[in-house]
Amino acid sequence: MNFPPTDWTALIHATINGDTAARQAWEDFYTAYRKPVMDIIVAGKWSKDDGVESPEDMCQSFMVHLMDHSTLSRADPERGRFRTYLRAVLFKFLCNHFRHRQKGGKVTRVPLEEGGEPALSHSEEQDFDRIWAMNIFEQARRRTGESWAAAGKAGRFAVLSLFLPGAAEIISNEEAARRLGISLSATVTEISRLRKLYRQLLREAVARTVAHPADIEEEMLYLRRILAEVIFPEIP
Repeated sequence: MNFPPTDWTALIHATINGDTAARQAWEDFYTAYRKPVMDIIVAGKWSKDDGVESPEDMCQSFMVHLMDHSTLSRADPERGRFRTYLRAVLFKFLCNHFRHRQKGGKVTRVPLEEGGEPALSHSEEQDFDRIWAMNIFEQARRRTGESWAAAGKAGRFAVLSLFLPGAAEIISNEEAARRLGISLSATVTEISRLRKLYRQLLREAVARTVAHPADIEEEMLYLRRILAEVIFPEIP
């Protein structure tokens, strides 16, 4: 597999006021990371449940902050995983936002790209990484479904996707063959093809978040491990 353009590469050019390619990079970033950012805000109870400041509002504020402060254009791939970079930026933004709200706006902001406080607890880091990992695996699952749908096999994917990680239902090969109306051997072959494509797309999704090809396997192992602890007993 060729090493794909990374999110690091795209984000160097991601700005709302740039050329067409830059705007597309920003739109791709927003589409890919809006949901995990929202999930993290909800899980951490960062937003106020008063009808004024919703998780969606805070997510939008974070995205606007990234644009206004050109934070993404200064992202440095050599500083580590994209996951750890975004985690640090997001949590510093949330802590600043919380302090600003608590003190009526009279507070000195913590620079988003400098070290020091606020520090995350181990559980907060794990919560972020778990949500991040779920998003990466969901990206691969969604792209696999889109690929099968484009090939006219959406109905078949609906059944065989139950053999991918995180499926809501567990069925046997024989039951899948019965539902699809094909032979058992054909079903086994289709399951193998599906899983192969899923693993390929999962690897590509992970590759986009690391700076070097040599980092892919280590990152994949970490994401599998953190999800296996609470969600997937087995991830291919």
